[in-house]
Parts: sequence; structure tokens; C-alpha cells
Amino acid sequence: MVEPHLEVEAKLVIMSEGPQVVADEIALLTSISGWTLTDRRSVATRDIYFDLPTRSLEERGIALRLRSMADDVLIAVKGPEIGVGRALQREELELAWAGDALDRISDRLLSWGIEIPECRLYSASREPHDVLTTLGLVPVQDRKTRRRLGHVRQTPLSGNAIAELAVDEVIYHMAGRNVRHHEVEIELSISSGGAVLEELIDWLCQRWPVLEVWPHSKYATGKAIAALQERADLEIDGSGLMSLSTYRRLSEWLSDHRGR
Repeated sequence: MVEPHLEVEAKLVIMSEGPQVVADEIALLTSISGWTLTDRRSVATRDIYFDLPTRSLEERGIALRLRSMADDVLIAVKGPEIGVGRALQREELELAWAGDALDRISDRLLSWGIEIPECRLYSASREPHDVLTTLGLVPVQDRKTRRRLGHVRQTPLSGNAIAELAVDEVIYHMAGRNVRHHEVEIELSISSGGAVLEELIDWLCQRWPVLEVWPHSKYATGKAIAALQERADLEIDGSGLMSLSTYRRLSEWLSDHRGR
């Protein structure tokens, strides 16, 4: 049975007028700071986040996500974020949309003081989006991600990977427009890898000075983008790329609203 686990990850935003070039270079790496990158692959996902109309989940720093990828649908709940050095740490429970997934997600939410009425009356055999909206949840963010990732190991034949390196191109679907965002994510696979995480961050930032530590989740970044769009302060080009000055305003907005 899949159990909740502690997610520890660091994010680096690509602060460049041409982020795709940098993203492609990083995606082609076969090693990083003396560590080997293995199991390289690409995945495409669509993530829709839900909340109660009162925004009770967001107010408590909780995220409820429905993820579609290829033929799989996953539902996940994430707890409040805690900053650990240059990384973010939070509890996550992610399950295939099947069996008792809804009951287990409901139980986890209840442990954080969030009750979804009548959740246990619905079967995970039904269409996921319809079930969640029937339960009174509303979609609050919709995005697609092209992810190119690999496992960080001591050698190609090492056992468990110490981390996962992902190069992400994110497309946020906002009202009437798509907004693109590029970031690099390093997620620890073992609890004792904090020093390695810092080492990988330093190595990447030294090799690509346009990388900056971005201590914000994709959800929080999308929320900030929506806020800037609402006040007509979102500068994007014809392809949906944000200007560097927009990133500075995003960072300011996120700092001002941290914990809200």
C-alpha cells in the first residue's frame, strides 16, 4: 500500500530571455557534479488543482491535485510547505485513481481538519473530474508540463537513486491565454541527501548563472501569475514566455503573500 511520504525538493527558475536553450542543455546532461544521470525519459502531464469554494485548502497550505499522464490518472494531496535550506519540504500522498483512493485522500484531508462531505459515497471508477466537482470542489489551477528527467546515482549500476533531476516546461492555462514557465527541479529520493542536494544546486548555478533558486511550488507560481494578470501586470511575448521583469514582480508578490 502506498503511504504518505516526505517530499523534499529544490527548484531553480531559468531567468533567461531564451530559457528553452538552457533547458535543452541541462536535459542532455549525462552527469552532474560527479554523479551519474540514468534512466533518462520524458513525460507529459496535465495537472488540475481543486479546492472548496471557501478556499479552505489553500488557506491551510494544502493542495489537492488530479494528474493525467498517458493512460494513468493520479490523485494527490500535499500538506503545508516548510522551507529547509534552499529546498521545500512537505508531506505528499499520491494514489492511482482506483479502489479506495478517494477514501484514503479524504482521511488524509480530515487529519488536517478538512472535511469533504459525502466523499465516501463516490466510487473511483467514475470520471475523476466529475466526481470532484460533484463533491463541491472547484478547479483553481490548470496546467500542462513537459518533464525531462533522470535519476542521480553514484554510478550507473548503483542501487537506489539519491535524487531525481527534472527539467520542466510548464504551460499555465489562464483566462484567455497560456503562460510558459521553465524550471529545474531536484527531488531527493533518500532522507540523508541534504548535502548532495546543496551540492547539485551549486554545481548547476555555477555552470548556468541564469539559474536562480526559486523557493516556490508550481501551484504558488501559477497563483502569482494569475494575480499579476488580474492587475494587468503580466508581460508575456507571443509564445507565452514571461519577461524577466515579470519574474521579479512574481517573486515580490510571492514574498508578500507567503503563508497566506
